[in-house]
Amino acid sequence: MTAAHCQSPDCQAEYGHCDSLRTPDGPPTTDIPRPQVGNVPYAPQLISACTVPGTVALTFDDGPNQYTTELLDLLDRHNAKATFFVNGINNGRGQIDDPSRPWLKLIQRMQLSGHQVASHTWSHPELNQLSSAQRRDEMIKNEAALRNILGAFPTYMRPPYSRCDAACLNDISELGYHVVLYDIDTKDFENDSPTAIQTSKDIFNNALAPFKTSDQPWLVIAHDVHEQTVHNLTEHMLKKLSNDGYRAVTVGDCLGDPSELWYRRDTRPIESKKPTDKKPECSKRNACIGTDFDGTHKTEPGDISYNSTITGNATLPDGKAVVSGNATQASQFEGERVSSQAASVFLKTNFAAGSIVLVMMMAMLM
Repeated sequence: MTAAHCQSPDCQAEYGHCDSLRTPDGPPTTDIPRPQVGNVPYAPQLISACTVPGTVALTFDDGPNQYTTELLDLLDRHNAKATFFVNGINNGRGQIDDPSRPWLKLIQRMQLSGHQVASHTWSHPELNQLSSAQRRDEMIKNEAALRNILGAFPTYMRPPYSRCDAACLNDISELGYHVVLYDIDTKDFENDSPTAIQTSKDIFNNALAPFKTSDQPWLVIAHDVHEQTVHNLTEHMLKKLSNDGYRAVTVGDCLGDPSELWYRRDTRPIESKKPTDKKPECSKRNACIGTDFDGTHKTEPGDISYNSTITGNATLPDGKAVVSGNATQASQFEGERVSSQAASVFLKTNFAAGSIVLVMMMAMLM
């Protein structure tokens, strides 16, 4: 039993301490209206393919993390846009809205740079193993954290491990989300070494090879928590797209969805009530039990099946819903654009008592 077993996604809250039990500051987002507007399908339908010709949506799961700054720099150099499916607390990095950590400013930079910020749940659990209430809690907590950072929370999400059965999709539907999969899986999580990453490059190249730029858009999954994804694979993909005449865009753009519809505003003031985040501790009192999940994407037989390189069709296990992601162009939206400024976080600290003690100690030494 180690400290890692007390950190998402490897801890089980019912057995002891788990960092996923933490809650972001501020009011919950449950009372924010969730109209399902626009022409892009919402859950329980699935999106696994782009619809705008000549576009490719590069998506990155599980971050932000230590390599995300370099990834944003790389995207800037290529004038490319991407979509980040972020977790609120994962892999022992602390909460994304903790101002003492770098993640808050990284997520603000994503939004200010024209990238799309989307939800990957609060702590990266297997959603099919949770109750309806637990699934809702995972989404609402991540909404609050992102609201604290951006003044808004996303309308787009991707389920961890790309698994979300019919009951899960119904819960996500009630929260007003688009559920996004992909039609190119780079499998970068299996190839995070300088030599093995060539396999991921080959997957990407082979998927694009049979098609003309004007005929086939693409929706690609990768993970910015892996070094070779950032230092090797992503630049390869960006150069390939540029040479072939594709545009690297956000998921919203590749579906023709206007950016006003990517988020729901919530600019209520936020007041912090707890100290800076710290790593959880395991002890005899706080027992922690690990699971089989390691926080990376895994393509396994499960509740959502699809052709991962060509058609992008998604099928529920009961066979009743098959969606190819054929969304139409953008529609009008009544409302204002999401502000790039987050709701303020107020930290109230009183140093008066400490100052008095210091003066008394100095007087005694004189």
